[in-house]
Amino acid sequence: MDCAPTDNVNTWDWAVLCDGDGWIAHRKAVEATGPYLPGSFDRKPQNIAEKINTDYKPWEFHLYTFGLGPALLYNILPEPYWLNYCKLVCGFQIRSQHSLTAEELTDAFILLGTWEQEFETLYYQLREDHLHFTVQKGLQICYAQWMMEHTIGNLSQEIQQPS
Repeated sequence: MDCAPTDNVNTWDWAVLCDGDGWIAHRKAVEATGPYLPGSFDRKPQNIAEKINTDYKPWEFHLYTFGLGPALLYNILPEPYWLNYCKLVCGFQIRSQHSLTAEELTDAFILLGTWEQEFETLYYQLREDHLHFTVQKGLQICYAQWMMEHTIGNLSQEIQQPS
């Protein structure tokens, strides 16, 4: 990730996977989850270290971010960052349900609002030279892509069903 001249990557205490050994260990942890995933995922996620910027499919990114990430990053991310990440995941999981109660919707609203405020404080610290840390519609685009691929997969399965 680019670093502005007014910034120093050595102060990024959240960048725990940027060294080779940490990233390799994390990649192996992601791969080790394969046998424990339900068959509806078709196959285990690809090697995250090799594919995340090129061939990582939206369902793999979705599974990693909202399913595997909280467990695999526990005791890896510093606690304030991990707790912030879990608020995003929990709020997103609530909002992804087929039906919601008013209380669940309120909980998701609070979790996601708190996540955003903490994200601004923890990561980009309201610094102009840290604005590139923010995600502009990235999660929404990935989620929409995942939904489209999931729908196509479901339709393909239904078409192949005997009548």
